[in-house]
This record gives sequence, structure tokens and C-alpha cells, in this order.
Amino acid sequence: MDFLVEQSSQGQFTQEGRQDILVTAIGRLEHLGWVRAAGTIISIRQFFGSSSRPSSYELSQEHEQRLKQDITKEIMQEITKKVTVELYDEVAEMVEVTKEVAQLSVSYRPCQLYILHPTRTMLVARGTVYKATTIVHGMELGENVVKVMIDEVVVPNVFVP
Repeated sequence: MDFLVEQSSQGQFTQEGRQDILVTAIGRLEHLGWVRAAGTIISIRQFFGSSSRPSSYELSQEHEQRLKQDITKEIMQEITKKVTVELYDEVAEMVEVTKEVAQLSVSYRPCQLYILHPTRTMLVARGTVYKATTIVHGMELGENVVKVMIDEVVVPNVFVP
């Protein structure tokens, strides 16, 4: 062993692949992933402890979970957009112009109020839209905002966002 250490320090011993100074001294190849200590063989984890960083499997699971959440969020947003547009078109067709409505001022018209759910829409009330009103409770209404008076509640005690 001393002879090999001396050769190594003088640069005469060169390591080739797995053939290092310890393998040359022992006379046989070591098992990869094992540590020799006090005559017994123990694993690297037993000797050094487990890794403090998460395994690539754990990282890939976290990444997969994040991707699933992002995709789900995007799909829900797309569905909501499509349902809103379809619902608006449906409601516009459903409002019939009757003789009474035709006699009303142009600034009044009936409407139906729906709540959008991810899988369906639910009619919760019927009312009247007042287009001419620009101020409600002392506050000026914004553009594309109208005053609606509820005439009939279809589903009571429903949460309206």
C-alpha cells in the first residue's frame, strides 16, 4: 500500500476507469454504491444518511400536479367564457316581445337572471331592466351597467356572486 501511495504522489500511478489505488491494493473491484468500513460492507445511505434534496420522482409528481392545476384552471376559464356567450344569446332569444312590453317605454324590458355553474346554468329570478337609469343610491352607474328590479324569485336563498 505504501508503495502505491508513493507511486501516486510521484505521478507514476494513473487511475484508469474503476481501477483506482484502493482497488489495486485490495486486488479486486469494489461494488458500486457500497462503502467499506471496519471490515463490513454498508450502503452509502447507511453511512452518509439519506439525501436532503427531494428525489426526481417527487419533483416530477409536484410538477405534474402543478400542470394539472394550470390546465384545469385554463379549461374552466374557457368553459365559463363559452357558457357566458351561449347563455347571453339564449336569454336574448327567450325574451319575447309581447304587446305589454311593446307598449312600455323603450327604457324598460323584462330579463331573466342566471347563475353560471361549471356544468350548467340556473335561472334564479325574473326582473325588469331599467336602461334609462344612470344613478342608483347616489352612485353613477358605469358603462355597460344597468339597474334591474327583481319581479319574481325562482330559486330563493341562492348565493349570487
